[in-house]
Amino acid sequence: MDKPPVNAALEFHDGQVLVVDHQEGLVVDQAALVEALDEKLRDLAAGEVEVPMVVAVPDIQAVDTAEAVERARIMISGEVKLRSGDKTWPMSVGRSRPPWTTVRRDRALLQAGSVHLA
Repeated sequence: MDKPPVNAALEFHDGQVLVVDHQEGLVVDQAALVEALDEKLRDLAAGEVEVPMVVAVPDIQAVDTAEAVERARIMISGEVKLRSGDKTWPMSVGRSRPPWTTVRRDRALLQAGSVHLA
């Protein structure tokens, strides 16, 4: 029944950092539903109870991504190499969305594991 909100995100296309807009959700107002059900039970009333819904705002909205966008642009402006021990793999970050990048909930910027910029 709930449609949870969707946080804004970053995507990489053709060397550009793009912001994917957030989407508000619609979720059951559980406190109001419990109250409505309690009232029906107290009154011993038969019938339907409308399920109350409320708008759910995402934790990360598009306006919250400016710092992450700037850091992502810096990150893809140089060569990116993935390194494990003595092995190194070059990666073209700006050409596709790397699966290892995310915007953290605290809006603290891009989290990129152990990626070293050349």
